[in-house]
Amino acid sequence: MRGLLHVAFVLSVFLLVPSTAQRKTTSESSGKGLHPSAKFKSVELEGKYTIQVPDDFTVKRIAVSAAAAYAFVAPSPQYTTIQVVVLPRVGITVTDEKTGKFPLPFQCEGGVPESTDYFEIAGSRTVYYGWSVTDNAYECSMNSPCPWPAPPKSRYTTEYVFAVPDDRYCVEFTAMHVGASKNVTGFQGEGKLLRDVIVPSLSPRH
Repeated sequence: MRGLLHVAFVLSVFLLVPSTAQRKTTSESSGKGLHPSAKFKSVELEGKYTIQVPDDFTVKRIAVSAAAAYAFVAPSPQYTTIQVVVLPRVGITVTDEKTGKFPLPFQCEGGVPESTDYFEIAGSRTVYYGWSVTDNAYECSMNSPCPWPAPPKSRYTTEYVFAVPDDRYCVEFTAMHVGASKNVTGFQGEGKLLRDVIVPSLSPRH
């Protein structure tokens, strides 16, 4: 179910933002200006959690299966690829006896990409994270050459994922960053905004 959810959610978000080819002139600035000194507002996720997001973000709830899915839209000329999904936990995943963490790689019910590392946030909660890189030159259509001449500055797309599980739910955050290198050494653009601000702000509602 998670695989179908991911596909449907991505398709829904693509209705909200330009295609990779269309947005090549603006994608490099994705996340710029969205730094910790900006104004933030609280957003409620299905009455279960709250997060802090930039004040000028518009929240779009997307009806995808039984999960609660959200996309965050910045005012023009910026765009965002930040998505949040609240998934019910199903099945049993056993934590490691020594670390108390879930074994890696970790996924929220088959999320893409897999999480391969983790860090801690307030409340002694663990955030599992990872990323995957796509070469846009090979994201070809039936009517285009392959590889197509992707602009050097937007040749690669990095998709970041952050997963925060608890006893009942798993909250998954994703964002993308487009750039010139396939070698990812840290968080950039909206991935950095998620890592530094939005994910650490996740708080359960009691």
